Amino acid sequence: MNSKRFLKLSGYFSLFFGLFHVPFLFLGEEAARFFSAPPYVRAMIREHSPWLWLVVAVILGVFGLFGAYALSAAGVIRRRLPALRGVLRVIACIYTLRGLVIIPQLISLARYPAAVPLQTLVFSGVALMVGVFFWLGLREVYLASPEAVDGA
Repeated sequence: MNSKRFLKLSGYFSLFFGLFHVPFLFLGEEAARFFSAPPYVRAMIREHSPWLWLVVAVILGVFGLFGAYALSAAGVIRRRLPALRGVLRVIACIYTLRGLVIIPQLISLARYPAAVPLQTLVFSGVALMVGVFFWLGLREVYLASPEAVDGA
């Protein structure tokens, strides 16, 4: 698997994660609870708060930006986005740190089997995987050509 594939996968996963949040505008509080939405989001769903649309729009924007940066580095988006290498490193850190939450989750699960829902472990594992994809893609592209990810 070459670096462009890792960055493409990272980008497409990021875009999917953003779009994954849209159905919660319509599915209701039980679906949000199943997918471990925070209590304030479930309250917004329950109360039909217009703020929920803003929250989902921000989530879409953040994950869309993550995806755009990965796809820019992979060459899918022809225009090189500014500060590409630095932003990719920040995104890789965010995903990796989010994914590393799986370690205390597994420790809690070992002590208290019902403490951590399975879907929470899956989300952490997928986040860690995407973080690793970002790092691998960034590393291979940078090793091939340091100028390729400078964003200038």
